[in-house]
Amino acid sequence: MDPGHFAHQYVKQRYRAVRGAFAEALAASRDAGMIHKDTDVRNLARQIVAFMDGTTMQWALEPEGMDLVALYEQYIEFLIANLSTGKRPRSTES
Repeated sequence: MDPGHFAHQYVKQRYRAVRGAFAEALAASRDAGMIHKDTDVRNLARQIVAFMDGTTMQWALEPEGMDLVALYEQYIEFLIANLSTGKRPRSTES
């Protein structure tokens, strides 16, 4: 996007915030031992956002024959299978 475009700053800040939120959640999972300790959470956050944008754009342009929910489920299952240490989060319920 052209830096002179009126929406440039908004889009840039929004992407930073979304990536930051994902990276923070992933770092907490990594620090709790739920995902591998060598996971590059900033890079993974970028990949997740890229997946979300790319699949949403493809669905918006050609929704027929594309099950967006199933695609997200498969991606999440892929992430879990490749990142998980098998450790479960502790329950916050007493």
